[in-house]
Amino acid sequence: MGEHIYPGKCILLPKPNQPTRHLWIVLTEADKNSLEVVFVNLTTHRHDSDDTVILDKGDHEFIKHRTVVYFADTRFAPVNKLKEIAKQDEYNFHKDCSTEMLKRIQCGLLISKFTPKKFKQYCKPVFSFC
Repeated sequence: MGEHIYPGKCILLPKPNQPTRHLWIVLTEADKNSLEVVFVNLTTHRHDSDDTVILDKGDHEFIKHRTVVYFADTRFAPVNKLKEIAKQDEYNFHKDCSTEMLKRIQCGLLISKFTPKKFKQYCKPVFSFC
């Protein structure tokens, strides 16, 4: 049945119509109705980045320099689509993020002023520990 998709699962994917691949991190279990998860991507830190969650080398094996979570680009993704994409050679799963890193990102989603409202509303009851 393939890879199980769960919070903390990391997958290397490009953004639509862009060649650069980013590490995406699954933040929620699959919704029982839509079978979708919420996930976010990491990107290189820039002077105008959303600094809500800053990560650096040592936080995850994929991270080589100062990096941020790009909350403005938070998305829903169908679990079956993620599993299909991950089977392709140019994409792959990476080591899961740590529990601490996952919680920082989940709580960051709720406080970032760049997170789209629909994701804050969806995730607030799920991330009640924040």
